[in-house]
Amino acid sequence: MAAGLATGALAIAVASPTDLVKVRMQASTGGKPRYASAMSAYGTIVRTEGLGALWTGLGPNVARNAIINAAELASYDAIKQAMLEAGAPDGVPVHLGAGLGAGFCAVVCGSPVDVVKSRMMGKEESGGPPPATAARGAGSRSRPAGGDSLPVPCRPARRGRESTRRIVAAARGLLAPAAAG
Repeated sequence: MAAGLATGALAIAVASPTDLVKVRMQASTGGKPRYASAMSAYGTIVRTEGLGALWTGLGPNVARNAIINAAELASYDAIKQAMLEAGAPDGVPVHLGAGLGAGFCAVVCGSPVDVVKSRMMGKEESGGPPPATAARGAGSRSRPAGGDSLPVPCRPARRGRESTRRIVAAARGLLAPAAAG
């Protein structure tokens, strides 16, 4: 298990700069993109924020990978066993169903950490908010005036650093349910 975690962490450490560039390019809003290309994004980030900035969000990225892998492995076996005990013959449909269920469980478990990762990666070192905040058009499925960014699928309950802290705390199991009021 330790070898799996170590190799997974190493793979994420190698891929993290590319994930950062992807998140930042997807977060571009308005008419003019932040970067002309992926290669210019790498250069701009290194010039303006330093080489270490390419690994912004590495911790949540590694945590996300570990959570997703653990959820997939645990749920696949449990779902497959339940299907077999329900009388389904062992074959492609059982493996396909268990795989689909395991993928769903992995996404549900990994999404909170993925939000934290994306917020950290989307934020520039200048201290400003993430470039694609949900303030513009929150909750709507329509495209903004520029028309080139993805629609915002849902309205976040809270925004900003406090929201990120709450998500991190919830992911660590340290957050008590919010009091009404």
